[in-house]
Amino acid sequence: MKILGGLVAGFVEHQDPDSGLWFQVVDRGERADNWTETSCSSMYTFTISRAVERGYVDDSYRGAADRGFAGVLTRISLDEDGRAGLEDVVVGTGVGDYAYYIARARQTDDFHGLGAF
Repeated sequence: MKILGGLVAGFVEHQDPDSGLWFQVVDRGERADNWTETSCSSMYTFTISRAVERGYVDDSYRGAADRGFAGVLTRISLDEDGRAGLEDVVVGTGVGDYAYYIARARQTDDFHGLGAF
């Protein structure tokens, strides 16, 4: 529970106040070349939400989960056939430096994002 509490607090500390999402490089949100990413935002939102619902962390974190969910929903688009797509999902990554993460391709409906969502 202590680890989960620290993790949730860290997530909330780095949540983008404008979009409610989290950045590709989570702790470098102030950098202009960094971008908000959908799969991590979905996972962090889920983690915070479940931790609050189960009483593992304080209810004061509920707003962060709500903002995260609302932010992820802004990344849903409709194609010309009316099918929904989940945008701005990073194509799978390995371990790398800042430039590596920022240069990763973004895709609509990459399975990493769909599974997380």
